[in-house]
Amino acid sequence: MVVAYLSAGISKQLSPALLMVLFALLMLIIGGLMIFQKRRDPPERAIPQPAKRRSMWITLTSGTGVGLLTGILGVGGGFLIVPALVMLVRLPMVQAVGTLLAIIAANSLAGLAGHLNGQVDLLVIVLFGIAGILGTFTGSRLGHRLPARRLRQLFALLVIALAIFLMVDNLPKLIA
Repeated sequence: MVVAYLSAGISKQLSPALLMVLFALLMLIIGGLMIFQKRRDPPERAIPQPAKRRSMWITLTSGTGVGLLTGILGVGGGFLIVPALVMLVRLPMVQAVGTLLAIIAANSLAGLAGHLNGQVDLLVIVLFGIAGILGTFTGSRLGHRLPARRLRQLFALLVIALAIFLMVDNLPKLIA
């Protein structure tokens, strides 16, 4: 949270088109890592085993990296935090998604505080909030019906598709 707050000022030094291209590049990297990661998911009905987690320092370093990117690019969402929790911290996908919700709230609040200067669109916040709540309930139901591997693949494909869209939309603005 501290890193997200402190790094928010860096984004003010970069053009919006450059920020979007950097964001898209990050999305492509994360999506590719999630698709090509060699990881065996336990059988869906298996009794959950404690995850073999990485050291506290890897977890702290991962959190610092996510905070830095949150402050600069505004990425406080799951597309970055879930892969960090799954690939670096080694949490199971289901546990990573649950943990994500608390992290997003704290991390996004810190990033918002760093960007807050009276320019907040309350209507957009309300509409996104309502849509997010509806999507959360729908996603929760679907998430319990799909295998973790399939969820990870679908998530990665969505991230890559969005990255391609952002590149197509913003690269011409940088070149011009």
